[in-house]
Amino acid sequence: MKRTNLLFLALILTACGQNPVIEGEVNPLLVQAVLNPDNRMQTILISEATNVVRSDGLGLGDLDLPISGASVHVTGGGQSVKFGEVSPGTYRDVEARLQVTPGQTYLLEASDGGSRTVSAITTVPMRPVLTSPGDQEEFPESVPVEFVWRKNQEEDFYVFGEIIPECSEINTNISVFNPLRFLHTDRTTVAFRPWFNCAPEEARVMNLRVFSVDPAAGGFLWPGASGFGRDGQQASNIRDGVGVFGAMVADSVKILIGPGGSDDSTN
Repeated sequence: MKRTNLLFLALILTACGQNPVIEGEVNPLLVQAVLNPDNRMQTILISEATNVVRSDGLGLGDLDLPISGASVHVTGGGQSVKFGEVSPGTYRDVEARLQVTPGQTYLLEASDGGSRTVSAITTVPMRPVLTSPGDQEEFPESVPVEFVWRKNQEEDFYVFGEIIPECSEINTNISVFNPLRFLHTDRTTVAFRPWFNCAPEEARVMNLRVFSVDPAAGGFLWPGASGFGRDGQQASNIRDGVGVFGAMVADSVKILIGPGGSDDSTN
């Protein structure tokens, strides 16, 4: 099955909200990173969480305070990789690629060059291999399709969704992952219609993903659905800071939707 990259920034913008507002005398570092073995490069965002006392009167745009000049390292899988700053607050493994391997544990250590230092660990989930349906199988419009994948551990959390094509005009810039189901099971059923505004052959293609999500990413991005957050509240695994250093890994399948059927669908 062909696997494509999920843009980390698209995930962050879709799944979570603005920069957290915290209490305390010193603004902690905010880390946002989700490792994915299918990404060409890994991305770590480092900014400053906003002190609630100092946030009064600030607009949402003023709460985003990227940290430049940070020292960022990730160790695991027999590697120790330094992340370089590619834009203010955005760090990537540009010199030596971090090989993200399912089942391996990774340690993040970051410092702003001053008094603030953070760390976190994550273990990359095993890949949830889709067993049904097969790639390029065709189904009638609006008829429920069952998707089944290999479940690795009983407590695993999965996010199932679709890639929205540019031709649909729902999204005109990048192909965005749209979550449809949040599950701890190994299957789900979804009905589809062809995409609006797309050429006939493009409109029939449904590009689906199922992600296995580790507790750190689940508790920060989808705390209520995953059950990893406390009482449905966003959870952080960053020691001496806030945010997330987690991991996700996916399998994918493309199916074709034919004409006919009722008007009940997800897109």
